Amino acid sequence: MQKAYVRIHWENYPSERTALNETNLNRMDAAIDEIDNRVITLDTVKLNVADANDLMRSWTLDENTGVITIIKKDGTINRINSNIGKIAINARYDRESQSIILTYQDETTDSISLSDFIQDNEFTDTPTISMSATGGIVTAQVREGSIGDSHLRRNYLADIQVSEANAKASEISADADATLSRSWAVGDTFTREGEDTNNSMYFANVARGQAELATNAMNTAQDLVDIATAKVAGIHVHVNFEDGNLYYEEESGIGLRIEPTDGNLYYEVLTA
Repeated sequence: MQKAYVRIHWENYPSERTALNETNLNRMDAAIDEIDNRVITLDTVKLNVADANDLMRSWTLDENTGVITIIKKDGTINRINSNIGKIAINARYDRESQSIILTYQDETTDSISLSDFIQDNEFTDTPTISMSATGGIVTAQVREGSIGDSHLRRNYLADIQVSEANAKASEISADADATLSRSWAVGDTFTREGEDTNNSMYFANVARGQAELATNAMNTAQDLVDIATAKVAGIHVHVNFEDGNLYYEEESGIGLRIEPTDGNLYYEVLTA
């Protein structure tokens, strides 16, 4: 804490270095005010006598008994027994009695049977685990069908759920693909507009019909050629079935033409 006032060191008349004026008087007035504030603060935060008397002045420990003696400011004495004498400093196993022998700080002993650690009600069956004890051997067995979602590690359960969701999605996708395949193959699924005339089977039937018509037309053309050849002597004609055209040999001296108005095939004798 800093000082609130610095001395002026007054000098008697006729000295003028320490005049009794406003500056010096206000300096003293400000210091007095600051000291007054500090006194009030100290009175507010000072330690109460009753609280101070309850504080510890000194303490001692008896290492043999473990008793702690506390002497307060007002001379009051309190003793606390820490029971240090009952702290176990050694332990051994007695095979004959099947017990643990504890030796304490005060050289007293205590015997604890191992059977005290095992009680019948410590091994009980649960909906998940079946317990049994034979010849001192305790066996735990998981009940069949008792493991549920709550027993699985979160990542395992999440993997299973994801796999189930993927399988369901694949099933739905497979059904949709099968329906779409049938729609394009034969129609009759009510999933596409115009599917009954826009499918493989429909176009196959149309192609089959067109092939039959083409075969019939080809046979008819061949018959007409045979008839024309029989009627017109000396004309050598043939049908090219690759391009569907009718050809004849001009060396025969006979010319052929088709009359567009009636669709008939006419021939004439060519002159040099």
